[in-house]
Amino acid sequence: VSEELVASLARGGLLRHLSLFVHNDVTSSMPALAIRSWAALGEIGCEASVTMLHSPSAMQHFRSILPADLPLTRLRMYFCQRLPPTLFDFVCARHSHRLRCLRLVESMNDIGCCCRQTLPWSRGRPDPLMMIAWMCPRLEELAVYGYCVSAHTIVGLAALRGPELLKLEVPERCLYRDTGEGGDSAVGADPYGKVSHWLGYRWCPIPDSQLPGAMLDSDFPWPEEAYIESLLNDQDYDFNVGSSE
Repeated sequence: VSEELVASLARGGLLRHLSLFVHNDVTSSMPALAIRSWAALGEIGCEASVTMLHSPSAMQHFRSILPADLPLTRLRMYFCQRLPPTLFDFVCARHSHRLRCLRLVESMNDIGCCCRQTLPWSRGRPDPLMMIAWMCPRLEELAVYGYCVSAHTIVGLAALRGPELLKLEVPERCLYRDTGEGGDSAVGADPYGKVSHWLGYRWCPIPDSQLPGAMLDSDFPWPEEAYIESLLNDQDYDFNVGSSE
């Protein structure tokens, strides 16, 4: 992505959505675009989505990939591993006013019947999912695969976002009940009922039978199964934008 390309996209004033894809290795030598370049896209009403695919190295350079003035509405990370604790702080600080979709996907073949991989967060900071739900007023889609999530957190997310959270996806095997002090005792015996109550629609976690093979096994030969539907949905263009009768 160059200054000239972004400037030309903004100049026409008709671009409504820009999809950016980050795949495999990312280096510190990536060119940094001037703030004005990204701001120009936001000024014409363009919305940007960033999708990171099989790119652990991107986690080291997320500030360059997600510049503050990028009009980011969707952030999707598939099989990137080792999310840095500061990622969620950065997204909340720089992109909370626009973000509508956050998808975090990792393989679950090493976690057996229950998830052991937790989302990272900075010492002294709140649960990152709760922070995203609280700080991003336009959030309407949240998906977390391959990271363990407590029942208490799921109920809290539903209570914070309510019916505005149109899609909440968490696999059954990634949910757990925290029985320790200050854990999930407050959510009662039916946490999913509470989630459904707050969301305003029936909610339940996703069983293994409905998960793509790539999410269950990192050696699955077609990892694209985990994200191809989302990528194809990006191609749903409205060719009538700007036309007149």
